[in-house]
Amino acid sequence: MFQIDLALSVNYRISITTALNKTEHKIYNTLVVMQHLLNIIDIGSSLTGDLKLLFSRYGVENKRMGFPDEWHDLPIWKVELKI
Repeated sequence: MFQIDLALSVNYRISITTALNKTEHKIYNTLVVMQHLLNIIDIGSSLTGDLKLLFSRYGVENKRMGFPDEWHDLPIWKVELKI
């Protein structure tokens, strides 16, 4: 196991920490890190919308993938970067 430390503002670091699911080792935490990277390199990323669409279209049980209730309301999934 390894750890990656990123230089982040305090507010954004709290956002990532809040979003991570600390009790499960499922795909959700990987998607949180992907969302973080996309927020940095691709301001127009639609990962949140794409996930919502996939979950509703195919009846995916996102809870089994480690997603917390109301995951889409967590700050990491709502970040809008201003340049």
